[in-house]
Amino acid sequence: MIIVRVVKMLYTAQQAVLHKKRFRRMMAVNVILFMLTLISIVFFYLGLIMLVFTLREYRRYSTWKKGFEGEFSVIEEFNYPNSFILSDIRLVSKKGNIDHVIVNSKGIFVLETKNYSGEYRLNGETIEKSRKHGKKVRSSSEEARSGASAVTSFLKRILKKEYPVQPLIVLTGDAKIKGKTKSAVPILELDKLNEYFEQLPDKLSREEVLEIVSVLGNHAEHIKET
Repeated sequence: MIIVRVVKMLYTAQQAVLHKKRFRRMMAVNVILFMLTLISIVFFYLGLIMLVFTLREYRRYSTWKKGFEGEFSVIEEFNYPNSFILSDIRLVSKKGNIDHVIVNSKGIFVLETKNYSGEYRLNGETIEKSRKHGKKVRSSSEEARSGASAVTSFLKRILKKEYPVQPLIVLTGDAKIKGKTKSAVPILELDKLNEYFEQLPDKLSREEVLEIVSVLGNHAEHIKET
């Protein structure tokens, strides 16, 4: 049985919608400016300047859209039995949101979702493009550990018990990351999540799982039970 509770759109979806609206408005302004070049060449140059900002806004929209697609695919495809997946969690002690928290008999897991495409390599704790002068990506391990630490602190404060929380990096795109097995935080493809849980021993009772979900659920925008 799958139970889903949705409070509102995921933050990434909200941002994608916001930037899409901005992009459309800016495109409309661009069209008007280029039409006005019939009156004065000045409007042509204004249109070119506006086009630069319009393309920048489109890149922002694309980035947020890709992030949402990655997070949503985790929600849609995760199906490990007797689990809860809480999404878009916001805690006072954590700057920004936590993509997902999975709670089941195997423990508590914070997921940092990455919807990457192409070839990457692991350089210390930083993922970067596998090419000369590759573009570095913010440390996913650091983000995942920060989220896990925030959840641990939150549960200790509310439930008066310190639960270990395992950070994970979950890949939803078709990226290939060289050296990922050397990562301090496990890096898994989405379709390998069930296999990962299967090899872990049970740590939490059903009562503990429900108690943890009940307190974390008040800070999540989406909850799914599998």
